[in-house]
Order: sequence, then C-alpha cells, then structure tokens
Amino acid sequence: HHLNHPEGVEFQRQALAVAERMLPANHPELARILINLSAALLSSDEKKPLVCRALDICRTRLGAHRFTVASINHLAAIHDTQGDLEQARLCFEESVRMSLEIGGEVSLLHSECLMQFGGLLYRHGLAEQAQPLLERSLAVQRITLSPEHPVLTQNIMLLAWTVSECGNHERAYGLLHEALDLFHRSFGPEHQFNTEVLIGLAEEAHALERLEEAIDLTNRALSILRADEVADESRIGEVLWGFGDLLIKAGRSTQAVLILEQELAIARSLEGNDSESVARSRWKLGDLQ
Repeated sequence: HHLNHPEGVEFQRQALAVAERMLPANHPELARILINLSAALLSSDEKKPLVCRALDICRTRLGAHRFTVASINHLAAIHDTQGDLEQARLCFEESVRMSLEIGGEVSLLHSECLMQFGGLLYRHGLAEQAQPLLERSLAVQRITLSPEHPVLTQNIMLLAWTVSECGNHERAYGLLHEALDLFHRSFGPEHQFNTEVLIGLAEEAHALERLEEAIDLTNRALSILRADEVADESRIGEVLWGFGDLLIKAGRSTQAVLILEQELAIARSLEGNDSESVARSRWKLGDLQ
C-alpha cells in the first residue's frame, strides 16, 4: 500500500479485479477499493472515473454516510487539481451539508469538511470567504481534539495565513505563536516542523514593523533549515532572499550583502550562471555595493 509506487498500484488493481469478480457491482466494499486505487495513482485523469464510480455506489447504497462524504471530498480535490474551482466548490458545499446532517455542527467530520473547503478557497485567493469556514472548523476542533493534535495545529496555521491575507497581521501573529508553542511541546524547539511557522511569524512581525523581532525569527528558521542533512537548498535560497530585503529595510546593508551573497551562491549551484535568479541577485547586490 505504498502510494504512487508502481508495485503498490499494481496490488490495488489486482484487489479491484478480485472484488469485481466476487462482489455485486454496487457493493460498498468495492467503493472503498476504488478510492484506495485512486489514491495510489498520480494522474487526476485516471483518478476521476474511479472516484465517480465509488461515489455513485456510495450514493446508491449508503446515502448520507461518512464514506460518501469522503468520496465527495476526493472528487473535489481532483476538480481542484484539474483547475475546475467551480466544480470543486460545489463538491465541498455538498460535503459540508452532508457532514452537518450526519454528525451535527460539533463533529470532527463536519470540521474536516469546513477545513478542506476553507483551504480550497484560501489557495484560490478567496481568503475573506475562507475565513468564516476555518473559524468554525477550528472552534469545533478546539472542543473535540486534544491541544497537541496535529490536525488542530494544521488548522491554526491555515487560519493564520488566511487572516494575514485579509490584513489582520496581529491576529495572524498570535495564531502562529500558538502553533509554534504546540510544535515545541510535541517535537522540541529544533524540529523542522518549526521552520515554516518561524518564517510566518517573521513575515507577520515584518508587516507589523517589528523588524528586529522579524530578523531574530528568520535567523532561528535558517538555523533549523541549515541543520537538516537533507535541507531543501531552493527553500533556503528563498528565505535568504526575503531575509536580505528585511535587513535592507532595517538599515543593515552590510549584513544584507553577506546574506544575498549566500543566496546568489545557491542560485548559481541550482540554476547556473545565466538564470533569471542569478541576474536578479547580482542586480540587488550591485545596488547595495
């Protein structure tokens, strides 16, 4: 059951073939196997007919059921991958209604549907529409999940990015601090999970004109990133580029030059001397020197 692994996909196909010989065409177990196979595939064009078939079985045999909701959400994700926001939105609207019917407002199923729907809207630049969905989802999860649950932390971070997009940087900063505290308790202060939260906090501090705090937070994030033996060099380069801008704004030009020289070295190693990234870095360093 290794997802996206050729051998795993083949086993899922064999499981489906056996199930189709042994079970009626609309048996719920067949729907489960169809969903498992779709999850193991990379191509949304291959996934879609499998999920549609599973959903037809669920609607016919199960009606308003957790597995029907899961199948609708799978289909929404496929529509999103294919760039069809409107169909993805319609799917999530249905799954939110059905999850409410099944479990009521204070249920993990309903909160998960709200979170997925809010995430879709946020990714498509509709933060103001996403925020109330994510607020409702988080309110339920605070009641039903333990404070250290990873899904709760994920939702706190998603809401933080969303309220930041809506211009409420103080609220975003507070939410990200809460997420950082949860990561510290669960994984310790030097874990890689802390990196993106620290970078987010730095961005919010920057937006709030707390430049020295933003510099300290970015330094902490870079320290964790660089300690990773399999660090993503392109991500380090992105953080260094933003850090250079922050240092320039704080009036630390000498330090900015050192940071941007490191970013330039990474850009050269990843993309070669003639890339746009290298040209951009040279231009910025030329301005400073």
